[in-house]
Amino acid sequence: MSSDVRSVIRVWVVILLAISPANSIYALCTWSDSRLDQEWELLLALWIPAMGYLYWPVKWHLANLRRTAPQREHTRSLARQAATERENHRRARRDEADRRRRERLHAENERLLVVKAKWETETF
Repeated sequence: MSSDVRSVIRVWVVILLAISPANSIYALCTWSDSRLDQEWELLLALWIPAMGYLYWPVKWHLANLRRTAPQREHTRSLARQAATERENHRRARRDEADRRRRERLHAENERLLVVKAKWETETF
């Protein structure tokens, strides 16, 4: 079966799966025996083959998720480690800038103290 036919079938299965529950709820609310018979026929004719058709792709997808879980966890771990390293680098740069600023302020304060001391000795 070509991929175009498969995609058309998938679209119709999704449409039927979306419409049929609403019909089933309506049938249960109205409680018509003929309506319930129609829903049962619809279930047998459409839902069961659709579930059979969708079973293997879902099963393969879930198996693939289980198989690739360690690799995905490793990738996440590497991403977390890189983020931590970036944060540490950013923090180190910020701390270095703060240290240089404090040293500059301290040198400025020392210079002002020397100027003030000279001024006091000259005025004395």
